Formats: sequence, C-alpha cells, structure tokens
Amino acid sequence: MTAAAAVNVLPLSGNNDSATITPEGFPPPPPNQFEKADRRAITPAYFRAMGIRLLGGRAFTDRDNERSPGVVIVSRSLAERFWAGQDPVGKRLKFGRYGSASPWLAIVGVAADVRHGTLAAASRQVVYYPHAQLPTSGMELVVRTADSNPRIASALRDVIHRMDPDLPVDSVAPMTEIVRASLSDRELEFSILAAFALIAVVLAATGIYGVMTYTISQRAQEFGIRLALGASPGNIVRLVGAEGVRLTAVGTIVGLAGAWAASQVLEELLYGVGPSNPIILASAAALLALTALVACVVPSLRALRVDPLTSLRSQ
Repeated sequence: MTAAAAVNVLPLSGNNDSATITPEGFPPPPPNQFEKADRRAITPAYFRAMGIRLLGGRAFTDRDNERSPGVVIVSRSLAERFWAGQDPVGKRLKFGRYGSASPWLAIVGVAADVRHGTLAAASRQVVYYPHAQLPTSGMELVVRTADSNPRIASALRDVIHRMDPDLPVDSVAPMTEIVRASLSDRELEFSILAAFALIAVVLAATGIYGVMTYTISQRAQEFGIRLALGASPGNIVRLVGAEGVRLTAVGTIVGLAGAWAASQVLEELLYGVGPSNPIILASAAALLALTALVACVVPSLRALRVDPLTSLRSQ
C-alpha cells in the first residue's frame, strides 16, 4: 500500500454532492442566479491515492482540522472561471449564496480537473475541503497499491474489521472496474458502430472488386490486343491498377469530406480525442485506401490471363 485516503463521492461512481458557492470580491449575481460546484470532503492523502496532480499551492495536512482556519482546494476549471490569469491561492470563497452567513474559506491549492460524472462529460467545477473541518458520513476509502494482487481486497476488509468490527464494508473494487462500469452504456454503442464500420469496409472492398472485375471484362479485347502488340504484363497491371487508384483517391476524398462534416454528431460519444482529430481521420483513410487497393489486386492479375490470339480472332 502506497497511499490511503477517504472521499465522500468517488469519481465515476454515479453519485454527486454539489452546493452553491460564492467567491469573494465579486458583485452579487442577478436574482435566481448562482454559482454551483461539486463538493468533495477528503482526507490529506486523497490526491496522492487517486493520482490527481496538484497544480499549485499545497495539499491538506493533518493540521487542517476543526481547530484551524477553514481551507479549500479548488479544481483548475473553477480557478479559471473566477481567477483567470491570477493565482487563486490566498483568495476566498464560501458555501452558500451571496448574503449567507457561511464562513469564508481560504484557497490553499489548485488541483487538476477530474471527470467525476462520465469520461465523456466535461470536467465540472469542484471544491475540495478537509473532512476533519466538516465531517461527512458515508465516506469511501481509496487505497493505492504497488500491484493488483486480488488478495488486497480481503486484507483491507480484515484491517477495517480490526479497527471497528461494527463498521460495514459494502464492497471493494479496483478503480478499473468502476471505470468499466461507467462505460457499460457506451460499450453497446461502440460495438454497434464497430459492427457497422466493419460491414462498410467489406461492402466497400466488395464494390471496388466488382467494379474492377466488370471493367476488365469489358476491356478484355483491348488488353489482348495490347499484349499482342508487345505490351508487357507489367504494363497491363499498371494500367488496371491506375484505374483502381483513381477510384480509391476519389472515394477517399469524398469520404473524408463526409466524415469531417458528420464528425460533430459523434462528439458526445468521444473523450480524450476530438471528433475531427487529423490523426484518426488520416489513419481511417489510409486503412480504407489500403483495403480498396487490395481489392484491385485480383482483377489486375486477372487481366494478365487474357489470351491475345482469342482477342485478335474476335476482331
């Protein structure tokens, strides 16, 4: 075990805790309008246990308790929302609306954004506060280990039971399993899209093969005459291949234009990559172009089997 901590809401768990916040130094908002942020009660080692980077300031310590001044750590998105271009460390905010009597809390750090809802949803504004200063029930234990030994779960249960036999442990699961569970709805969508994509590739290759085969059958006499007049097999293959390359080039250009135009439809299904990512588009175009060119190989080789004498007699 390299780090252990607790949090009131685990990322990607499907739960949430949010509250109205008021940053100090800003004018009161219009009626019925207020700022909200997710609220996370954490213990000092939470960022280290979850691998969340601290972008500025400091993390909480054991000295941030009920006897010390109230402090918070804000997410980068919240810091940029109110203090863009400034150092938010030292600024203050409070939970509650503008005129509430809630105490002001000093910002002591800025943490990297974390996707708490789903991987596809944008990161939300988050305010982290020490659990010791505002105790919350229903905390979840997070543990970072050096390996993924399955016996760790039972060892954790034993440790908790020794600390308090009456403390319930609902479940123990690796974070990878929680992430996978959050993607369960998307997996079906991705599977269907992948199946249709595979069918589209097969249909494209079959279509090109059929077109090239038909073209060669219509030009059989021409190829025979060319061979009779001294054209080499390589010349015939290049002639047929050039036709396939032209079809592939036109189809690739049209396909890229269509993909670029329709990419925004898939934006909500993606995370970690833009809908018009040039690397993805180039890779897809290269794959389809390669598939199309391979579909031209067999018709090109078939052109070499044309008998020059048969072609000349038919003339």
